[in-house]
Amino acid sequence: ERLRRGSLSFLVEASDLLAGTLDRDQTLALMAQMTVPTLATWCAVYTIADQSSEPELSYVLHEDEDRIDGLKALLAKVPPPDPVPTPGARVWTAPSDAAHAAALRSSLRSLGLGDAGRLSAGPGTSLATASAVGGETVVLPLVARNRVIGMLTLGKPTDDHFRQEILELAEDLSRRAALALDNARLYSERTAISQSLQRSLLPPELPSVPGVEVEVIYRAAGEGNEVGGDFYDLFPIRDGAYGFAIGDVCGTGPEAAAVTGLARHALRLLAREGFGGPAVLERLNAAILDEGARSRFLTLLYGELWPQHDGSAILKVVCAGHPLPLRLRQDG
Repeated sequence: ERLRRGSLSFLVEASDLLAGTLDRDQTLALMAQMTVPTLATWCAVYTIADQSSEPELSYVLHEDEDRIDGLKALLAKVPPPDPVPTPGARVWTAPSDAAHAAALRSSLRSLGLGDAGRLSAGPGTSLATASAVGGETVVLPLVARNRVIGMLTLGKPTDDHFRQEILELAEDLSRRAALALDNARLYSERTAISQSLQRSLLPPELPSVPGVEVEVIYRAAGEGNEVGGDFYDLFPIRDGAYGFAIGDVCGTGPEAAAVTGLARHALRLLAREGFGGPAVLERLNAAILDEGARSRFLTLLYGELWPQHDGSAILKVVCAGHPLPLRLRQDG
């Protein structure tokens, strides 16, 4: 009864920890830290990017921190376990040709994982025999949404073996960890797409304006996985004239991004066609209304800048519902 209660408490705590992050690297670290030393002496997590990719060693942890680097080097010399989707733990049988055996011997001695003399080159040599002198190394598949996304490898480099209840607990943990790892992957992909889209809605670089210093601070709010509606632009209109704008589309997400893209590119096109500020905004307003149900409310400040030979500049600014600009004179 104490064991059952302890197992339930362990899984509840593990679930809370895994649900508390959407960072891939942190999820990998949590997976390993929850198994070592509670369930195993050492742990290795392999991840699979897609169905055509080979398993990659992503995280290694040993209860003795001094042996982590050596264990990582040892595992790097051994081909990863096969990504078999069959549920449950299975003993990891590593390739056992003479070349691999010779490469492992020196690593085993330095790691103190076992008697190198026990390393066999015979067929079917398991990593448990090679590195643990009768210990055991098991692999649990990380399956999420009907796809193997990695493997959780647990080892005991002693004469001890995994008890059945420990393997069952590890299997429950692997299911929860796999879903958390896949959620972190999906979140990372969504964030990358959003950030890429956000960058595409802003000018790639600002032009050099004679006699004028230009600086931009753009700080996106939120979690970083949603496209915002704020934008700015500075672009040459014709010789000696520049257009600039700062705007805010109502809301966030793809709908706001669509209006942002429309506004920024329409501003450039209309300004270079020779329209003045009021005419530019009138035509942009009509273009936004043409979007119908997809249109969004937009506030905008648009201006035209003419640098002068004496170091001054002439500005013409038109404001469409946006907070007015501030002018700071030399006398403060």
